[in-house]
Amino acid sequence: MMKTFVRVFTLVLACLMCVAPIVACDSGNGGNKGDNSGMNTNAAYDENGLIWDDLASNNPNYLGEEINILHWNDSGYPEFVSDEITGDNVQDSVFKRNSAIEERLNVSLNFIGVQGANAKRASFVQRVDASRLGQSHDIDIVSSYSRTQGMLAVAGLLYNLNDMGLTDEQNHLNLNQPWWPADLQTTLSFGGSCYFLSGDISNAVLYNMTCVFFNKDRLNARFNEDAQAQGFDTAVDMLYDMVYLDSQNKTSDKQWTIDSMITLANDFCKGVTNEDKVENNTYGFVSVYYQLDGFYTGSNLRLVEKDDAAVLKISNDFGSTKTVALVKQLGDWVTSSTCLVESSNGQLGLDKNDYDVPGHMIPFMKNKALFTMCRSEMAGSKFAQQKGLSYGILPVPKYDAKQVNYYTCLGNPISIFGIFIDCVDPADGEVEAEKLSMLTAVLEVWASEGYRKCMPEIFYVNMMVKYSETEKESHMFQYVRNGIIFDLGRIFSDDLSYMSEMPSRAAATGSSWVSSHNQYRRSLDKKIADMVESFNEQGVF
Repeated sequence: MMKTFVRVFTLVLACLMCVAPIVACDSGNGGNKGDNSGMNTNAAYDENGLIWDDLASNNPNYLGEEINILHWNDSGYPEFVSDEITGDNVQDSVFKRNSAIEERLNVSLNFIGVQGANAKRASFVQRVDASRLGQSHDIDIVSSYSRTQGMLAVAGLLYNLNDMGLTDEQNHLNLNQPWWPADLQTTLSFGGSCYFLSGDISNAVLYNMTCVFFNKDRLNARFNEDAQAQGFDTAVDMLYDMVYLDSQNKTSDKQWTIDSMITLANDFCKGVTNEDKVENNTYGFVSVYYQLDGFYTGSNLRLVEKDDAAVLKISNDFGSTKTVALVKQLGDWVTSSTCLVESSNGQLGLDKNDYDVPGHMIPFMKNKALFTMCRSEMAGSKFAQQKGLSYGILPVPKYDAKQVNYYTCLGNPISIFGIFIDCVDPADGEVEAEKLSMLTAVLEVWASEGYRKCMPEIFYVNMMVKYSETEKESHMFQYVRNGIIFDLGRIFSDDLSYMSEMPSRAAATGSSWVSSHNQYRRSLDKKIADMVESFNEQGVF
């Protein structure tokens, strides 16, 4: 027991000292550009070696001001409110984060929770708009489901964070710090405007990383002989060796690509009888159509991109020959007998089962499937709880061997933060800058304290230790996190007809992307033009 504790403790400390991800750059669009370390030689660090924010040396005193935070209270994650220490490490980290914000800035956080998950997007927007129309000024910060935040921005209900009339000294947001994603200014801003903040300020980000899980026992049973012929102890070792990037000094000639995944899944099914496949539901891969979005993002493809002339446009990737080839490859595979992929919500039934999972996940829970693509939350909420299930984790595979990095699609139930457009009473115009300055300080310290208090508990303690059988799973979780990508096409889903799911649905139904894209494209171009016009009317460009 003591040896296990020492290993875990040492691993956590090692991970904490290596927080800033080191990722190579792909050529082409969408790669992570620049340094996201946020480090400088004059920075101060806490006892764990994590950098402090710029306010730490001289915290402003806001004299007990109440900060009203409207948030969605049905996210399902410990993210906003925590009233006491309970013994749950994540929930306790939220309590400590909130306490630190209040103590450091001398503010009082007033959480206003309303329903705002996918089915409640419109009512959440109505709640915010009602506050604006009523001129009650009862909201300061809004944090909502990602698609809802896009709706709020289009409706003119959020401040453009790049145009709040603040001097550099008044604006406390430092988007070069490690708690903000490296690509935030690249992918979540457009036309000189920025309405959205996410990253370590949102616990839900880590729960919604798209990744691939695999069954270790079934992999070893089928492929150990092949692995040992190549000099590996087990097939699990062989598979993980495919994933390691060159920067890890691994020498494997193989790479973790979509081709590799398909080959393993198909070969796995060759090793089981037709009775296993039909009667016992044994599959090489199981998932649901919208999780296949991970392949699109994982192939370094984007949905929406900036445009010098039009401000925003549908990405050239969307109708590219690469996307046509990707959808064809996936469609041929996921519609075969090797795979079980739901092409519509609830297609396989969502009735209660012993595992409390959607229908497509039952084979994986029963040790009857090799791979599944889903969100990282499944590690803790389902897989780690299932006796007899030995699972490993992998990043979404690369499009091909030429691709340098792994890229991680985020599930939609992440929280996006912004400042409410009517948080200041016009009658108090002379203090508007002071109020907005205070809110930027709250957001910066929120993210900074989340980076130091919440992220280590969720990621390093839970995902990389509690939910990882070996150090190799810990490495894989790090690859997944390093590859996180934000895409405005997902945030603006409501105004863009859920375009992120269009290639995935085509693949899940075996449809041609050429014809599907031709069917969607004219409408999408019109929708994004209307969206840009709405921003033009707000005077933000």
